[in-house]
Amino acid sequence: MKSFLRRRWFWGGLLTLLVCGWHMGWPRTAAAEGESPDVFSGLWVSASGGELRDVLRLDRLGQELAGMPFDEFFVQVRVNGDAYYQSEMVPLAVGVSPKLDPLEHMIERLRPKRVIAWFSPFRVGNANDALALEDHHVREAHPEWLSVRVDGRQVDDAGFQYLEPGLSAVQEHLAAVVQDLVKRYDLHGIYFDSVFDPGWDWGYHPDVIEQWKEEIGTYRKPSVDDPKWMAFRARMVSRSLERMSEAAREARPGIVVMAGAEAMGRAPVGGTGFTDAVVFQDHHQDWRGWLNDKLVDRLILKNFRAEVTGSESYDQWMEYALELGGREGVPLAMGLGGRLNEAVNTLAQLRRATRAGADGVVLDGYGRIVRDHGATVLFLNALERTVFAKEGLEKWAATRHERVIAARKRPIDEAAADEMVESVATAKQSQIADAEQSPLPATLAEIADEDPTLPPPPSFEEIDGVLIPVDPNQAARENGRKLLSEEDREVMESIAHLQGGTATGKPSPADPTSSASVPAGANNRLPTRRQMLLDLLKDPDFKVEPRFKLMRPDADAKEYLRRHFGNIVED
Repeated sequence: MKSFLRRRWFWGGLLTLLVCGWHMGWPRTAAAEGESPDVFSGLWVSASGGELRDVLRLDRLGQELAGMPFDEFFVQVRVNGDAYYQSEMVPLAVGVSPKLDPLEHMIERLRPKRVIAWFSPFRVGNANDALALEDHHVREAHPEWLSVRVDGRQVDDAGFQYLEPGLSAVQEHLAAVVQDLVKRYDLHGIYFDSVFDPGWDWGYHPDVIEQWKEEIGTYRKPSVDDPKWMAFRARMVSRSLERMSEAAREARPGIVVMAGAEAMGRAPVGGTGFTDAVVFQDHHQDWRGWLNDKLVDRLILKNFRAEVTGSESYDQWMEYALELGGREGVPLAMGLGGRLNEAVNTLAQLRRATRAGADGVVLDGYGRIVRDHGATVLFLNALERTVFAKEGLEKWAATRHERVIAARKRPIDEAAADEMVESVATAKQSQIADAEQSPLPATLAEIADEDPTLPPPPSFEEIDGVLIPVDPNQAARENGRKLLSEEDREVMESIAHLQGGTATGKPSPADPTSSASVPAGANNRLPTRRQMLLDLLKDPDFKVEPRFKLMRPDADAKEYLRRHFGNIVED
């Protein structure tokens, strides 16, 4: 009897725990296969590096990615109307062997992690390419589908050509290509990138102009700065995305449909509407409407900003997008341009995204995860110890939940949200005036001299390719401004711990490329720093976790290490 009661108590308690856990929502980033995670992390894997064309490099790429601390990998499958996968509808990309299937190889290599097909629908190649196209390439088979500029040209300034998203034939073609792709491969999701017009003067295909005249009731050709034309073009682009999304869901029910939201120019702030933004006026992308109409299951804001010069813009776009995503009930992830920032600044932006309650973070990209390429290994280890650690994930998931609840409770200001631009000419003149201003200073010191509200740049010391501020608290006191948040300091302490010591020392010289790249007085500390590097190599994290060993420094990284540490360690 007692044994029965003990079993009854055990199973009853377990059931209660499961029910409570289900209601509270346990945080997770690496969800079980088939689940939809509360928060997630991802990495863009571009085809531009050539790894997806070479079977040997492809195998090495799969091994490297499988060990990285990300949940999802956005593998590029379409760049110029071609395919980095096997298809009867679309020709293989140049250099891909008919016997090689890069996408299938990545899916198998990365299990159980999730693979997202990165699909760029409109760009179909460069008119200046010397190689002849295959007969069934869309640009060769249907030149009448190419988009047209207001002056009649069909190429951008770099020679690239694009499909016209407003043509029903193009929409059906892209839908068929998407269906073929998602039926063939076991994909977790599909990500539509660059879903916008290349510029403000595109979209003047004769058939589209006829649609415009019939819809508006006019006989005149639209002006590029006509607000009605901008809205019309945005509807054409959105209609193409809608058709591709429908095709993906029909071919594979349950697939996660995603799209990239551009964050060009200034973020909509205060009473100004989304239609004031450059992304709408110049590129006719209405991702605010995508959220409202639920065209995608997840939106990724491509918030690529250099932290040194664009941190305020980064925060403004993030705040605006997360507010809209939470209100519309669509998960919104933050895309970070890691290649624009050194490891410390990339971590700072990533931490701000998780503290703001983003549904996920996606880094651009594999070829250069952080600007200081030599610090990639330290950066990935720091991610595991801070943001992606168990406590970090719990805080992130809780913050995300609070953000979504708060956004749904706030009233919607329909008038401000739907406000159309009354005078585009004024906005254009403002942009021209901004462009005519003197160029930005080349250094942080010059920025501080021109703007007295900005503190002078802090001193840095370089350790293993990472720039560490010297005594940031003292710099903040001297300038009357807090330079670093508590989270930033935690990140730096984590990196310093990985390096086997604390980052302290005297200021570095103004010119890091000079031969005197070690701070004054550092020569006396060379034995200590040499021992620090040796300790770093002996650190158990670099031996117990062999997944990062496959990373090999490129020529730039080797030159970086040679220039900055040539007087400490030999090649």
